Amino acid sequence: MSASEAEHLAFRVEHATKAVGRSGTVIGLCGKDCVILAVEKINFSKLYEDDAARRIFTIDSSIGMAAAGEWADAVVVADIARQEALTYRKQHEHPVPLKYLTDRVAGFIEAHIQCLVIRPFEVSIVLASWSEGKGPQLYQIEPSGVFSKYHACACGKAKHEARNAMMELSRDMETEELVKSAGAVIYKVHDARNDTNFVFEMGMVGKATNGRLCINSAEYTEMARMAGAAAREKDDSDDPLN
Repeated sequence: MSASEAEHLAFRVEHATKAVGRSGTVIGLCGKDCVILAVEKINFSKLYEDDAARRIFTIDSSIGMAAAGEWADAVVVADIARQEALTYRKQHEHPVPLKYLTDRVAGFIEAHIQCLVIRPFEVSIVLASWSEGKGPQLYQIEPSGVFSKYHACACGKAKHEARNAMMELSRDMETEELVKSAGAVIYKVHDARNDTNFVFEMGMVGKATNGRLCINSAEYTEMARMAGAAAREKDDSDDPLN
């Protein structure tokens, strides 16, 4: 690769990363027997329905994906992930391992970065699963295609604040505590001064859901929202500028 091509490649990665940084915050958080995906979905118009352009996708019965960045790109990546999961299931007659799926999807994203004649995906994704044998698993793929396994991760506009907040959380939280913590993190990092309209979305998979991904469960999502609103209210009351 020539110096000019390398420079152009670096520019493409930077451009895609900036696009992700303008998106609402996405977090993944593992507990004792559950893994949570939580999203701060920014609504740019009051005319939007709350369930429009969801940021959490079902990939397989026990695998969820959350995305920060360009929504249309996230839809394409989700479709690719579903196809990979379906192909693996047909060939091997059991669900796709999350590590294998992450590697395949990351390679697809990286190929779009490396190929200088097509537009890269301006998206960062978080993949989560749970099973009796392996417990909670969580991976994040960057816009460059680089991926890592995490106990807790974040992407989007307030990723640094979210990561700092999650550093203080226990790795052995039970399901309800995990749900409340996910809500608290998203509500705390949301900038109500600049983004007045946002919808909290949550996906979860674990022992409480019998190993199946559940998106926006009425009971657990409301629990997370209430914990988040309480956490933000406490932060506002502690802020000397308020």
